[in-house]
Amino acid sequence: MFWRYCHGDDWESIVDNDTDIVIKHDKFIKNFFHKDLSQSQPPVMLSVSLEDEFIGTINAEETYTASLEKIPNGKLHLFPKGKHPAMLTNAKEFSDIAKGFLMDF
Repeated sequence: MFWRYCHGDDWESIVDNDTDIVIKHDKFIKNFFHKDLSQSQPPVMLSVSLEDEFIGTINAEETYTASLEKIPNGKLHLFPKGKHPAMLTNAKEFSDIAKGFLMDF
Protein backbone atom coordinates (compact mmCIF):
# COMPACT_ATOMS: atom_id res chain seq x y z
CA MET A 1 0.00 0.00 0.00
CA PHE A 2 2.85 2.39 0.81
CA TRP A 3 4.47 2.09 -2.62
CA ARG A 4 1.13 2.31 -4.45
CA TYR A 5 0.22 5.40 -2.41
CA CYS A 6 3.54 7.10 -3.21
CA HIS A 7 3.98 6.03 -6.83
CA GLY A 8 0.65 4.91 -8.27
CA ASP A 9 -0.41 1.68 -9.93
CA ASP A 10 2.96 1.17 -11.64
CA TRP A 11 4.72 1.12 -8.27
CA GLU A 12 6.36 -2.25 -8.94
CA SER A 13 8.32 -0.91 -11.91
CA ILE A 14 9.39 2.09 -9.80
CA VAL A 15 10.74 -0.23 -7.09
CA ASP A 16 12.47 -2.43 -9.70
CA ASN A 17 14.11 0.59 -11.34
CA ASP A 18 15.17 1.97 -7.97
CA THR A 19 16.68 -1.38 -7.00
CA ASP A 20 18.55 -1.61 -10.31
CA ILE A 21 20.10 1.82 -9.90
CA VAL A 22 21.20 1.06 -6.32
CA ILE A 23 22.88 -2.16 -7.51
CA LYS A 24 24.60 -0.35 -10.42
CA HIS A 25 25.72 2.44 -8.09
CA ASP A 26 27.26 -0.08 -5.69
CA LYS A 27 28.93 -2.01 -8.52
CA PHE A 28 30.44 0.93 -10.40
CA ILE A 29 30.79 3.81 -7.96
CA LYS A 30 31.24 1.94 -4.67
CA ASN A 31 30.65 4.94 -2.40
CA PHE A 32 27.25 5.98 -1.16
CA PHE A 33 28.06 9.58 -2.11
CA HIS A 34 29.84 9.63 -5.46
CA LYS A 35 31.14 13.19 -4.98
CA ASP A 36 32.56 15.07 -2.04
CA LEU A 37 29.64 16.51 -0.05
CA SER A 38 31.58 19.73 0.55
CA GLN A 39 31.10 20.50 -3.17
CA SER A 40 27.33 20.57 -2.77
CA GLN A 41 26.00 23.95 -3.91
CA PRO A 42 22.23 23.89 -3.29
CA PRO A 43 20.77 24.05 0.19
CA VAL A 44 20.18 20.57 1.61
CA MET A 45 17.74 19.57 4.31
CA LEU A 46 18.30 16.21 5.95
CA SER A 47 15.59 14.65 8.07
CA VAL A 48 15.31 11.33 9.82
CA SER A 49 13.11 9.67 12.38
CA LEU A 50 15.10 8.28 15.27
CA GLU A 51 12.69 5.31 15.21
CA ASP A 52 13.29 4.60 11.49
CA GLU A 53 13.21 0.83 11.15
CA PHE A 54 15.52 0.87 8.10
CA ILE A 55 18.41 2.56 9.87
CA GLY A 56 19.41 -0.58 11.73
CA THR A 57 22.25 -0.31 14.17
CA ILE A 58 23.75 3.01 13.09
CA ASN A 59 23.49 6.04 15.30
CA ALA A 60 21.26 8.23 13.10
CA GLU A 61 22.04 11.48 14.89
CA GLU A 62 25.80 10.90 14.73
CA THR A 63 25.73 9.72 11.11
CA TYR A 64 23.54 12.54 9.83
CA THR A 65 25.45 15.17 11.83
CA ALA A 66 28.74 13.93 10.38
CA SER A 67 27.30 14.15 6.85
CA LEU A 68 25.91 17.60 7.54
CA GLU A 69 29.31 18.90 8.65
CA LYS A 70 30.47 18.36 5.05
CA ILE A 71 27.54 20.16 3.41
CA PRO A 72 27.99 23.94 3.23
CA ASN A 73 24.28 24.82 3.01
CA GLY A 74 22.76 22.03 5.05
CA LYS A 75 20.35 21.69 7.93
CA LEU A 76 19.22 18.65 9.88
CA HIS A 77 15.95 17.83 11.58
CA LEU A 78 15.64 14.76 13.77
CA PHE A 79 12.15 13.50 14.48
CA PRO A 80 12.04 11.70 17.85
CA LYS A 81 9.05 9.58 16.73
CA GLY A 82 7.91 8.08 13.45
CA LYS A 83 8.90 5.37 11.03
CA HIS A 84 10.34 5.36 7.50
CA PRO A 85 10.19 7.74 5.77
CA ALA A 86 10.05 10.53 8.30
CA MET A 87 8.47 12.89 5.78
CA LEU A 88 5.35 10.69 5.65
CA THR A 89 5.10 9.52 9.24
CA ASN A 90 5.60 13.11 10.44
CA ALA A 91 3.87 14.69 7.44
CA LYS A 92 2.45 17.87 9.00
CA GLU A 93 5.56 18.73 10.99
CA PHE A 94 7.82 17.83 8.06
CA SER A 95 5.77 20.06 5.75
CA ASP A 96 6.08 23.01 8.12
CA ILE A 97 9.83 22.46 8.56
CA ALA A 98 10.43 22.04 4.82
CA LYS A 99 8.45 25.19 3.99
CA GLY A 100 10.47 27.16 6.55
CA PHE A 101 13.71 25.73 5.15
CA LEU A 102 12.77 26.67 1.60
CA MET A 103 11.67 30.17 2.63
CA ASP A 104 15.14 30.79 4.12
CA PHE A 105 16.73 30.41 0.65
